[in-house]
Amino acid sequence: MPLFLRERDEQPFTGNYKELIENELVKEVAAEFASRPRQQPVQAVLYVGQREMATVIPKRGQGVVRVIGTDDATTCHVAVIRHRTSGVTTLSHLDGSQVAQCISKLLKSCSDESRRASAGAVDSSFDVFLVGGFNDDQLTSVGLSNETISALQSQPHHITLKLACITALNDRMEGRHHKPIIYGMGIDVQTGEVFPASFPVKGPDMDLRSARLFTGSEETLPIYDPSSGELRIGPFDYSKFPGGEALLHMPDHMILQNLSTSPFAEPPHFVESTKAAVRYICNHPRPRETVFSNRPRCYIQDPQTGEWVPRQA
Repeated sequence: MPLFLRERDEQPFTGNYKELIENELVKEVAAEFASRPRQQPVQAVLYVGQREMATVIPKRGQGVVRVIGTDDATTCHVAVIRHRTSGVTTLSHLDGSQVAQCISKLLKSCSDESRRASAGAVDSSFDVFLVGGFNDDQLTSVGLSNETISALQSQPHHITLKLACITALNDRMEGRHHKPIIYGMGIDVQTGEVFPASFPVKGPDMDLRSARLFTGSEETLPIYDPSSGELRIGPFDYSKFPGGEALLHMPDHMILQNLSTSPFAEPPHFVESTKAAVRYICNHPRPRETVFSNRPRCYIQDPQTGEWVPRQA
């Protein structure tokens, strides 16, 4: 089934990224979203890193996820998919790796969990929200926008694109350099409200999770079990990082130039986060054996604080 820009539209949108950003409704909705104040949720948050995904079923009470989100997206895109009837929500941080497969995986996860939550058959209607990218010199964002739109158009579902604050519609100038307006997005899984966001608390094992991005698989990995409410990291492996020890002693500008798709647009903590991930690879070259012991690292939310704590065996 096709991709629509309005719920009541009879004609699907069949154009590419360039045609999308020229649509007046798309521009208006993106501009309004980009003008909203950025929120910084810290409690009952499930943070999804780059090349990760998570699907959440709306629940109420203590010890449940209220907000799911991600940030630090420069050329990357954030994709939120919400089932129209059940409210089941899936989010991923797309970095250009296996985009078509990732979109199919997100929709399947959202559809499967909707059926479980509804204890039976459900319709196949989804709302999609996209944020990220900017007018970068290498046109990396444009390529990812085109791939993402094309992947959505090829799905066997009724999809309404509710927000596309992407690339040119998420671009600003700072001096001589282009930068994103919005670097991150969150969604309240109970109400369905989306909002610009940054996440000062990102949850456990971020050095380990980030290490996979440099020499690990391009697959987008699910990190959350909506049935048990557990955050599950791994197990996975990655390759050694050639020259990793030397990189840790490089000046910041060289790390930015060599390991970023957009060195003038990265958030201030990019270099330190990159060093932490590379250091982790150097210290743990065989994580499946030495870190995971071939089992996932499992966490649950503390019902009082909303923080992720290790699950007791």
